[in-house]
Amino acid sequence: MSGEEIPAPSAGPVAASMRESRWAGPVADAVVPLAGLLACALAVGAMVAVAGAPAPGPAAVVAVALWAVHRSLARTFAAVPAGRPHWPRRLFLWLLTVAIVHLLATLAGLATGGWTAPLALLAAGAVALPAAECLAGRLGAVIRARHLPAVRIAVLGAGEHGRRLLARLRELPDVRLVGIFDERRDRVPPAIEGLAVRDLGDLERLVRAGAVDRVLIALPAGARLRIEAWARRLRRLPVSVGFVPDPGPAWYEGRPLEPFHGLAVVDLARQPLSGPGRIAKDLFDRTAAALLLAFTAPLFALVALAVRLDSPGPVFHRQKRWGFDGRPFHVLKFRTFRIEACDDGTGPKLRHAAAADPDITRIGRFLRRWSLDELPQLLNVLRGEMSLVGPRPHAVAHDEHYARLLGDYMARLRVKPGITGWAQVNGARGEIRTLADMERRVRLDLEYIENWTFLWDLEILLRTLLVGLRDPRA
Repeated sequence: MSGEEIPAPSAGPVAASMRESRWAGPVADAVVPLAGLLACALAVGAMVAVAGAPAPGPAAVVAVALWAVHRSLARTFAAVPAGRPHWPRRLFLWLLTVAIVHLLATLAGLATGGWTAPLALLAAGAVALPAAECLAGRLGAVIRARHLPAVRIAVLGAGEHGRRLLARLRELPDVRLVGIFDERRDRVPPAIEGLAVRDLGDLERLVRAGAVDRVLIALPAGARLRIEAWARRLRRLPVSVGFVPDPGPAWYEGRPLEPFHGLAVVDLARQPLSGPGRIAKDLFDRTAAALLLAFTAPLFALVALAVRLDSPGPVFHRQKRWGFDGRPFHVLKFRTFRIEACDDGTGPKLRHAAAADPDITRIGRFLRRWSLDELPQLLNVLRGEMSLVGPRPHAVAHDEHYARLLGDYMARLRVKPGITGWAQVNGARGEIRTLADMERRVRLDLEYIENWTFLWDLEILLRTLLVGLRDPRA
């Protein structure tokens, strides 16, 4: 692993994922599970050799059951907190696995009487499974190091915890250290092991440049307020954020844990739509937008003519919005207001359009009710500024207002804004009457961002077409 500080590369994580070997990732991911299955088969073979049972057919069933139960338990109990040995967890999981499978085998009539068979299985597996997983883990790391781009890690926290984490990361072959960062300049040294300690502003710029895949916060668990403050600040950026905790019970219990090279990392913010998922979504968006523009061209022309004839002024209305990672762009709509009432979305006045707004034109009222004023945003999708599905973009004045009131509001900008979204198909659309309305919308947006799947996008699009086009509050 390289320990030097690196500049922001010209190509972001999407380009990097396109260059990586197509087979290396799946193979590296499959090595440990396959090794576990082989170890379970060897353990069952040892049991058959010692106890003389069961027969080959049932033995294969027992081996697969052992493997499936052990994998499920391993995911349930996640990883080992930093500083704790691994062998107690491994032994406990294997003991629990053997007990569960032996009980199931007894109920199914596959187990013979006595304790010889389960004891032989327990002893053989206690040796074979850790050895197989250890060797497979090393093999997977070699495959990743040779054929996949290194994971680019930034360490946040330059105290003693940061020093220990830095030393651990330097030992990993498939990790590239971006740097170490801390805003407490009066409490931390200017450099650690040859790396200059930089501030959070530098980290944010590197993330926006696509130079960081993951941020690991290294602070004692007692610094909960600072950990959560840093996580909130980084949550608005397109990067995964984790916290490497101390051993023992603490406030983070119950939060998702993700194993990372033997460390237990508390998941504070996931990088949405990384790698192949982002590429697939972008390709689908642009292709579908082009097809929809071609298909709706007659309707497009008819609406444009109606807007032009209904009131003086341009057909289209452009408003400034904040897009992915806070990048400004101009969203396109069919004009629905009288020309003197239109604004570019950047003014300080906080205005929510209501159904009874006297400035809405006659044709504009119809277009807004059926969401036809959003049709030109297919051009924004085609230009890569928006997605078909994502959080709806709000006026700049609204973004600035609600960012001060809601801590997670700006986390919506970790993905491209969308023409429709999970919030919209769940009724969170139209006029914002109370702060609770916006809180619900943000909660639904973040639920979508942090749990995105391609099938979910298709579901949202289908629901939009079936029930979501008409807005009774517009």
